Amino acid sequence: GDASLFVFLSFVMLRSLAAAVPRVVSPALRARWISFPADAAPDSKEVQESLRAEVKKAPVVVFMKGVPSAPRCGFSANVIQILHHEGITDVHGIDVLQDNTIREGAKIFSDWPTFPQVYIDGEFIGGRDIVYNMFQTGELKQLLSKIKK
Repeated sequence: GDASLFVFLSFVMLRSLAAAVPRVVSPALRARWISFPADAAPDSKEVQESLRAEVKKAPVVVFMKGVPSAPRCGFSANVIQILHHEGITDVHGIDVLQDNTIREGAKIFSDWPTFPQVYIDGEFIGGRDIVYNMFQTGELKQLLSKIKK
């Protein structure tokens, strides 16, 4: 009856949504997964050099809670929204919730205690408040215009 029709239509709708996801979520918005052995010290040379290499892998790198396509905190989501507003869709996101060594190592690397942490052309820019202020003043647009292709 009506219940089976509802279940069928729900299934069809979910299936079509699932089929659309790969087209909606750009490969550029998927997270980059890096990890270290459980005994790696966040301040070790290996970890810090790996993080240094990571921030140079893309023009815009964000150490964040979650991934660009699914942020897991409001500040991370806001930074991604700002970057998208400025036309940056190729965001190299690194989920700091996936690995404690990355989370603690990134704090040491940037000398910044909170997330998200935004890097542009390998240089640490700041967290959400700094990025937001730069967005409001036009500084962010000017900085990002140098890396747009």
